[in-house]
Amino acid sequence: MECQNSDRPDLAGLSNLQAFEIIGLLVDKAADEGNPALIDHALALADQLQERDLKPGQLALLDYFRANAWACRYQQRHANRPTAWDFDQPEVGQQLLLLRRAAHGSGFASLAPIRQCQILTNLGNQLDTLGRFIEARACWNAVIEIDADFWMARANRARA
Repeated sequence: MECQNSDRPDLAGLSNLQAFEIIGLLVDKAADEGNPALIDHALALADQLQERDLKPGQLALLDYFRANAWACRYQQRHANRPTAWDFDQPEVGQQLLLLRRAAHGSGFASLAPIRQCQILTNLGNQLDTLGRFIEARACWNAVIEIDADFWMARANRARA
């Protein structure tokens, strides 16, 4: 299941499930390799996928994958650089927007509990990074209500 890596990425012939898998793999590979071109490719594919007739749960999942791509872009752009302290942080804004939309949209309830926990944990982590500790704690508490053994949320709540 490969998607051509050309100047114009294409999801033609792929099911929605296959398209999600490709986007997720691209984001993971971009993070592992520190490759911004793969992030651009994943985000372009996400744009194409959004043009399809997706169900609310699929839209929430797409927002989660996009948020992960923006997180990867943030890590790549700010690794060991003074730009981490810049006031304007478009990657952070995109992550926050996408994670909030995923967590509060109509499709959130239809997602698997593990995915709900991942979305809310990432949202809480991002809010914590921005100094919004009360909102972050509410996200982590919601995760623990879904799955009391989701240790990333428990640990982040304890640390904060």
